[in-house]
Amino acid sequence: MVAVPQPAGSVVVAALHGRDDGTAGTCAPGVLPAGPPLDRLAVALPCDLGGPSSRLLVVGPPGDDVLRLLDADGVLLEERPMDDGVAMVAPPGRLATVQVRTADGRILLARTPAPLALGD
Repeated sequence: MVAVPQPAGSVVVAALHGRDDGTAGTCAPGVLPAGPPLDRLAVALPCDLGGPSSRLLVVGPPGDDVLRLLDADGVLLEERPMDDGVAMVAPPGRLATVQVRTADGRILLARTPAPLALGD
């Protein structure tokens, strides 16, 4: 993932991902409003795998992080370790909240960027 801070405090994010068969896909680029510094930010990007299945790329601070997927009632749907702050998952149908639990026990709410508005 690439995260580019803007002068007003927002952050432009984008990502590419590779698959086991050697092909690549894209994750929706977007803009996050001003907020936490990059080293304390968790981001969830929807990704296109070129088929009917979508994936969610979640990136948090590097370290021994845990990904937590919750429904609208706060019920834990899935919890899994992240690989140095990165996870790619198939989002469960009732997904409402994505959290990252950091190695020091903090819970970060993963932010989903607003789509980029591309001009002429």
